[in-house]
Amino acid sequence: MGRQANPSLPPLSQPLGFRRCFNAAKSWQLGWHSDKSVELDLTAKAESFKISPVYNYNFPRESSIVTIAKIKLPQMPYDYYIMYNRAKEFNERTSDYINGLTIVKGAKNFQSSFVERALYIYPTVWYNDQVELMDFDTSGRKLRIKLKGFKNERPFNPRYLKIEVKVIG
Repeated sequence: MGRQANPSLPPLSQPLGFRRCFNAAKSWQLGWHSDKSVELDLTAKAESFKISPVYNYNFPRESSIVTIAKIKLPQMPYDYYIMYNRAKEFNERTSDYINGLTIVKGAKNFQSSFVERALYIYPTVWYNDQVELMDFDTSGRKLRIKLKGFKNERPFNPRYLKIEVKVIG
């Protein structure tokens, strides 16, 4: 788990003069969250992981909890990236994908990226809610991203989500 951050950029603890969250692909490119990231290889099996909202980045927690996940697609010109966007703390004024687990499709050369799907997390969400990306790698298979559970605090404030990513077909 973890990877090398971009050394030409200031560390996360250094103020940038403004607060802005980038999508998961851009954050990966910049090296943000690099020590709390995971790269998934789905060639043989499903992968499960715990993901925390970005605002929880500096809070003590289990070392196995990540803030960003990359789904590596070696044969494709793009990869998928997953991040949990919780509207809280420094991110409370966000207007896009509030309380959403975003699935971002990003070009390997980082020239473009966009949110392909989102799974919104609210008190009424049920375990096993999921999104499926049809024909995600042009093989006719589906990529299933499923909410398997979460650790909650009161009032509703998930500290992390349990996610399963699996290729179907």
